[in-house]
Amino acid sequence: MEAMDDILWCINPDNDSMLKMAERMKKIANEMLGLKNIAYNFNIDETVLRMRMGMQDRNGLLNIYKSIIREVAENSQCYQVNIEFHRNNGYLQLSVEDDGKGFDNNQTFNGNGM
Repeated sequence: MEAMDDILWCINPDNDSMLKMAERMKKIANEMLGLKNIAYNFNIDETVLRMRMGMQDRNGLLNIYKSIIREVAENSQCYQVNIEFHRNNGYLQLSVEDDGKGFDNNQTFNGNGM
């Protein structure tokens, strides 16, 4: 059901604005992080809010974002997450930082996650 809801949301042209994307992302963070009692800050630059995004880009960004938030919720053992969007040299930049346990950069992982 969740995957179908995401697909329908992404193909709706009414959701082309980053304002709509930000609303969707806050809802996702609230649902995933809220279940684990993880507090979060969601900051988005005004220049980003004025951006428009096509269906494919919207779908890709939403999937990446959900994967990151899911990873944080399930594995970080954190209490606080900071989520930020801004523009950097014309590119959209997403930054997600938490106060969790971290991970070993030298460790190899099997599967699709970290």
